[in-house]
Amino acid sequence: MTDVTLGDLASTMALAPGEKVTFEFQSSQRKVLEQSTMDSTESLSSIESTTADKEAINIARSSTETQGWHVDSTATLTCGYGSLSVSAGYNKSVTDSNSQAISHIHDTTVHSAKSLKALHKIEVKGVTESTVSNRMTRTIENPYFDRCVSINVFHLLKKFSVQTALSEMRYAIVLSIDDLAFNNDFVLNNGDFLRSYLLDSSLLDDLQVAVQGAKPALTQTATQAAKETAQRALAYLYDYSPSVPRPTAHDLFHLPDLNNVMGRPPVPQTVVNAFTENLMAGQLQGTAATNFQNSGFGKSNDQHCIQLFTILGFFYGVIQEDVDNPDPATPPGSPKVNILGVGQNAVNIAVALATGVGAVYKDVFTDPLKSAELINVMKEDALTEVIRRVPGFLTIVSGILQPLLDPLKVEQAALADYAQAQFVLQRLLTHLECNRHYYVQRYLRYVSKVTANQAIVDFATDALKVLVDTPGVLPQDANKNPVVAIGDFDLDRTFIDKTEVVIPGIVALGNDVVTTLVQTVLGDKDLLPVVDPGPLVVNDLEVAADGIHMEVVEGACPPLKNVPAPQPGASITVNDLQASINN
Repeated sequence: MTDVTLGDLASTMALAPGEKVTFEFQSSQRKVLEQSTMDSTESLSSIESTTADKEAINIARSSTETQGWHVDSTATLTCGYGSLSVSAGYNKSVTDSNSQAISHIHDTTVHSAKSLKALHKIEVKGVTESTVSNRMTRTIENPYFDRCVSINVFHLLKKFSVQTALSEMRYAIVLSIDDLAFNNDFVLNNGDFLRSYLLDSSLLDDLQVAVQGAKPALTQTATQAAKETAQRALAYLYDYSPSVPRPTAHDLFHLPDLNNVMGRPPVPQTVVNAFTENLMAGQLQGTAATNFQNSGFGKSNDQHCIQLFTILGFFYGVIQEDVDNPDPATPPGSPKVNILGVGQNAVNIAVALATGVGAVYKDVFTDPLKSAELINVMKEDALTEVIRRVPGFLTIVSGILQPLLDPLKVEQAALADYAQAQFVLQRLLTHLECNRHYYVQRYLRYVSKVTANQAIVDFATDALKVLVDTPGVLPQDANKNPVVAIGDFDLDRTFIDKTEVVIPGIVALGNDVVTTLVQTVLGDKDLLPVVDPGPLVVNDLEVAADGIHMEVVEGACPPLKNVPAPQPGASITVNDLQASINN
């Protein structure tokens, strides 16, 4: 502090001639500290149980018995002139009816509901107020009897002169955190941080869904098992290797060749064109009736299973189709893939084929043990090889594939939910990446707060150890030979500045050391040496003081003329006696 000066005029008061006034000056300083703490815990537990037991027994009995019989007897006796006739008859009918109806109904319903809601809330609000008051009383009298005076009250100001200068120079390592990875692991491990600092409220509502999407992908156990089972069942039915995407051309159907009606050589019959061509007599090569009769078509038709044969043929054509690869990563122009290798096509085809073929198979061969048609179809020379494989195919589908369908549906529903969660996760990661600098700053502050800065200190310790142990990374101290040590830095005082972690040094550096470091970092040995900068003088600062300054000045009214001076005197009264003294 360099001086005390007068501040602004606070008040002005006028005193009449001879007036005496008592002034009271009060200076108060009031401090208020408010602190509010609230601890709220709410828990809700609900248990509901419903048990229904219903039993109904109905017994009806009816018995009817009817007996009826009739006896007639006639006798005639004739003797001479006399005649005797006797007639007798007996009729009996018995009816016995017994009807009983017993109905017993037992209905029991037990409903139990339990709801427990506990709310624990503690709220503490404290106010601390302190007041410091200084009171000062002064009595001032105007000594003049012919003029007024004015009293001006001024604030007092304390005047300071502040100077700043460089105290010392130290090491400081600044670690810039720019590559914080916003990925699945970050979402899984920092749920509390995201709930506290997410900017997008819609993403905050879907945060739990995004966490599910960040978990490892579901293992498609039932899906893969069902797919492999379906492919193997179709492979055994149509006689091809499951490891080969396309079925091999094996003659399971024994089809006749087709004539080329356009004059070209005969066309070998295949499964595909056999069921798409119009098989008129002119289409079949050679004698139409003979070729048709000696083919799978003819033999199946003879044994009333042509419908079964046709269904198998159509599906054989379906499984040979090629489709585009649905994988989004497939480059444009890539070759097509077999239909059985895409999605759930193998399962869907196997189930549909088993459903259609199974129904027709039961209708055609109602009693397999006694069916002559089935015996003929199963013969070695029956040309119906594909039908002979149907029972095994149906057994695989019903015994192995069907039990996998319910787990497959559950798994597919879970995969659909996981795909939706993946979509929400990508939205969240995109949002974090677009606001990277904000979230990096918030995350560093969050980690420092919840760990009492210990996580930042540990990070700085590990990073500094790597920097010191790596040759040529840190500048060399000219006074040391030649490495900067970890002990040169105050790790416990590591602090955060936005997206940077700053590790301050302990040892004060001289100008020569700083000069060497600057020349080393900049790679210029010709830089001028570092010198102490001069002190920086700041303009004078004025701060209000606690006291006041009173100043007496002449009043605004002119002095009065011919005002007699007051006569000094006194009066004393004692009981009924009075005395006065006048000058």
